[in-house]
Amino acid sequence: MQHHHPLPLTLLLEVMQAMSGTHVMCAQLPPLRGISRETCVAIVTVRDGKLIECQIKNRKGAPLLQQGLAFQTLAALGEVNWSLLSSSTVPAPEYRSRRLPGNRSSLQDQKRIPIRHLSGVIPSSFSHREKQVLSLIDGKRDVQQIADLLHLSLDHIQTILLRLEQTYFISFQERNDKK
Repeated sequence: MQHHHPLPLTLLLEVMQAMSGTHVMCAQLPPLRGISRETCVAIVTVRDGKLIECQIKNRKGAPLLQQGLAFQTLAALGEVNWSLLSSSTVPAPEYRSRRLPGNRSSLQDQKRIPIRHLSGVIPSSFSHREKQVLSLIDGKRDVQQIADLLHLSLDHIQTILLRLEQTYFISFQERNDKK
């Protein structure tokens, strides 16, 4: 018997934060206006507590929305009936972190501009610093400017931004330095 967990996506992700291994959750969705006239399926993959994939597919399995757009759509739906599709506790080190800050931050990393998604949603699990960083993301400030405003190291800010990016609260654009 499959268990259903009626939760908003953001709460589901908070619950799964402490879980190790890879877990795939799915949910049947009603037709989504402007996206699909028929029922569709949401699929969320969480690895070691981090959201790594978010998709909405049609009944035949063709992707309709992926990653950030799928996340935003699912978050806007509110409560959804999630069920566990598969679960594995085998660690998957290849994902661990594609861009954890090293000892030296490159100039390119300093000039990246974080873009905020879901402006009204801030999970209660976010630390005070994460909330501060999120509040300073305006689509104009680059990583170095945020670090300067908070009087924190660039590496510290990049670590926080990495977590926000992995949970799809932000993405990045490169700064266009033609002033």
